[in-house]
Parts: sequence; structure tokens; C-alpha cells
Amino acid sequence: MAIEYVKLEPSEQVYGKKHLLSSQIELLSIIKRYQKFKDLRKKELSLKALLRRTITELNEEIKIIDASLPKIKEQKTEEESFKMLNTAKKRKDIETEILEIKRQLEKLQA
Repeated sequence: MAIEYVKLEPSEQVYGKKHLLSSQIELLSIIKRYQKFKDLRKKELSLKALLRRTITELNEEIKIIDASLPKIKEQKTEEESFKMLNTAKKRKDIETEILEIKRQLEKLQA
């Protein structure tokens, strides 16, 4: 196998070196960003684990507090009963309006 040589002009050599050096710079900057990403990802995972632990501890404390509180029967508040009355009134009002409209239709048809 014979070795072949290719002649490059000085301008071509400079052009090639520039592109090689710029490629090296880009590669190093990518490596730098990737390392920063890995560090941030580790930090994120540790914070998520800390958050999970804190939430589970708070849930346990809430359960303890809830167990120590006295139990009461839930009664309907006045607002809830008032809302129920209003909805019943609205239904009756709508029904009466429907009846009135039907009567008017009957008068017009007769």
C-alpha cells in the first residue's frame, strides 16, 4: 500500500486549523454545559428527595393532630340550607313561568 500525499496551500492550512480549533472550542463548551447539567440534575434530585421526606413528615404530624382532635358531627350551615331553599324556589319559579307561557300559547291558539 503506497502512501499518498496531498498538497495544501497555506491559506487552506490556516482555514483548516481555524475550523479545527473552533470545533475544539465548541466541543469543550458542550462538555462544560453537560457537566453543569449533571450538577443541576443531582441538586434537583436531592431537593426532590428532601421535599418528599418533608411532606411525609408533615402528613404524619397532621394524622397525629387529627387523631387527637375531638370528632364532631357535621351539620349543615345556614348558608347551605339557604342555598338549598333558593334552588327549590328557582325551580318553582321556572315551573310557574313555563305554565304561564303555556297558558298564553293556548290563548293564542284558541
